[in-house]
Amino acid sequence: SFVPWYDGRTNAGSARPVQAVASPYGLVGATMATLILPGLERWHAGNRMQRCMSTRGYVRYAIPEATWDMLNEGDEQKLLLVQARLASGPKPQDDPVAP
Repeated sequence: SFVPWYDGRTNAGSARPVQAVASPYGLVGATMATLILPGLERWHAGNRMQRCMSTRGYVRYAIPEATWDMLNEGDEQKLLLVQARLASGPKPQDDPVAP
């Protein structure tokens, strides 16, 4: 652990170990985790949802990235209503995405 140097004017006599970086992997590890973890979390959530929904007979269809962004960015309440309307609508003409 990092132990800061005290000059006697501030926090005199209270030298206690302080972790300089919140990550046990250091500054580089924390930076890499910031870049990588959100994608891994999205993948994990999508994978879990796919397994759950496929056992109930739901099928996935590919959509353009711009449409995906429109359906997943913005006011959460509005997005939920739009997604529910799409899910309860007619079946798309495209082929389903293979599992």
